[in-house]
Amino acid sequence: MQGLPTLSEGSTGGAVALAQRIVRDSGFDPGPISGSFGSQTATAVKGFQNLMQIVTDGIIGDQTWTTMNP
Repeated sequence: MQGLPTLSEGSTGGAVALAQRIVRDSGFDPGPISGSFGSQTATAVKGFQNLMQIVTDGIIGDQTWTTMNP
């Protein structure tokens, strides 16, 4: 999705908090909605990616953003 950054462990900011909310609402626990992409968020993202049957790498890029549909 254009305008949304690629996120991975170590990323911070509002886009991370948005992604954390989306994976939490999909049934995965990213930990606190803190805007800080740590290992628990990466694990939750992998679970979300697996559920959506897309590349399961724990990185939120265009394909993952598209399935999140923020």
